[in-house]
Amino acid sequence: MLDMQSFLKILVEGLKNFLAALPKSRVQSTPVPITPSPAPQSITPLVVVPPVPEPAPAPIVPQPTQIQIQRTGFLVCPIQATDDKGNPVTSRTAKISAIVDHSGTAIDPQSTKRWGVNAKDQKVRAFNGEIGQGPQCPQEPCGYPSAGTTEFFAKKEINYVGVASDGGKKILQYDGHAGYDFAYSLNTQIVAPADGTLCKAKRGDDLIYGASWDKDHSFYIKHDNDFVTWFRHSNNLEGSIEQKLTTSPNARVSKGEKIARLGNFENYKVGGTAVHLHFEVRNPQGEITDPYQDQTWEDY
Repeated sequence: MLDMQSFLKILVEGLKNFLAALPKSRVQSTPVPITPSPAPQSITPLVVVPPVPEPAPAPIVPQPTQIQIQRTGFLVCPIQATDDKGNPVTSRTAKISAIVDHSGTAIDPQSTKRWGVNAKDQKVRAFNGEIGQGPQCPQEPCGYPSAGTTEFFAKKEINYVGVASDGGKKILQYDGHAGYDFAYSLNTQIVAPADGTLCKAKRGDDLIYGASWDKDHSFYIKHDNDFVTWFRHSNNLEGSIEQKLTTSPNARVSKGEKIARLGNFENYKVGGTAVHLHFEVRNPQGEITDPYQDQTWEDY
């Protein structure tokens, strides 16, 4: 019989053999590396910045519409001279001593009168609306003062000089007048204001003043658009024009061509009036028009 010690020894050996016979585990446990936690950092407090508002858009200011003026003018100044600065004069800068009267004349829509002595109403109205009026002036050419003491055409719409012996710029000349008077010295050059056909005026041609070449050295130019310009008191015509008129009743002229010399011929004689050029513009219907009001000037 086995004693207790031998029995236990046999039991232990059997247990070892049993354990050795057991299969080994196929699962290999992989150790997971442990990353140490970073040291705590100092936290910057979050600052909330309010959004900056965008500037309000600038208000849109409407721009005025640029109106292109369609010029219909075809005439240039009939006076060939220079101003005080030596520049050629234009219809705006030429010296004017008398204007077309818009009061009580045929150009006045409220009047049934025509021109000259029959249209005198003791008032002279210019194309810019200025008025000269008052008691009947004592002598021709019958100009009238303004209501105040200011000069006429102070805004320089034209270079108005008036009649020196009758108040100059403070007197508006003259009552019933159908044209513009250019105040220049004897023999100042006159040029054709536009292309056309020049004729000496005959008796019966002029129904306004009864002008003719014999009476007051009047001539006229019929332009290609059927407007007609009239010239009075000239000293003489240019020799080239006179030569053409010896063989023809008219002479073809071009804009800017020299055609005559300024004079003082009136009442069939030299010296019958003060030296000046009386200039008229008539439309195709034969009516007196105001070249400044109607923008008939090309060089204005």
